[in-house]
Amino acid sequence: MSLFNQNNSNNQDDQDSSVNEAYSSLKRNRTSSILIFVIIIVGYFIYTSIANSTSCAGETTTGRVKLEPTQCHIVQTWYDKETEYTQNATLEGMVTFYETTGIQPIVTIADGETELTQEELNAKAEEYYKNDLFDGITDEGHTVVAFQPSNGAAGIYSGTDARKVMDADAVPKFMNILQKNYNSKKGTDVLSKTFREAAGTIMGRTKSSLYLIIILGVACVGYLVYGFFRVKKQQGGQN
Repeated sequence: MSLFNQNNSNNQDDQDSSVNEAYSSLKRNRTSSILIFVIIIVGYFIYTSIANSTSCAGETTTGRVKLEPTQCHIVQTWYDKETEYTQNATLEGMVTFYETTGIQPIVTIADGETELTQEELNAKAEEYYKNDLFDGITDEGHTVVAFQPSNGAAGIYSGTDARKVMDADAVPKFMNILQKNYNSKKGTDVLSKTFREAAGTIMGRTKSSLYLIIILGVACVGYLVYGFFRVKKQQGGQN
């Protein structure tokens, strides 16, 4: 074989090798892209399923926005009377509610000899809000909860700004959480636990975000493992 023919043969081999490497690289990149796409699609459907299930439980991400401090000036009276239901733990739960929603909740205790109806509890909350609460403060960022210890019922009245958070959807959620805690024998901690739990639920702080982080984390780990074994396979082929 002449030197010219030998060089042509070597060049052809080099070209074939380059083409094979380019094809292999393209194939690997295409496989990686497909894998990433599949992971994203699967993650999306899993997240959507979880979000829908939490929505049914009343724990969904909402468009509610925490009130600005200028919309709710703190008053010193968080509740109207000292009872077993208005202890330090209750105040801590109410502060958590305020820090999360921007609304300062006020509790008035309905512990008369006669149980009030739902309409009467709502009226009591409104009356306290309008007549007994403000001492000259004119903002609309407070919510009054008229709580009846005898049966765990409550009435709610909110100022105009507070209603942007405590809206027609949020109020039933609060009531459901209150009844759940009352029926679960939470005792004197019922209000504290209710305010803490309701704050997250109303503002849409759900487990969905955590699930999404977990899904993305698993997807990343899966891709890294795939890449590791792909490199090992390439190294084995070269050897």
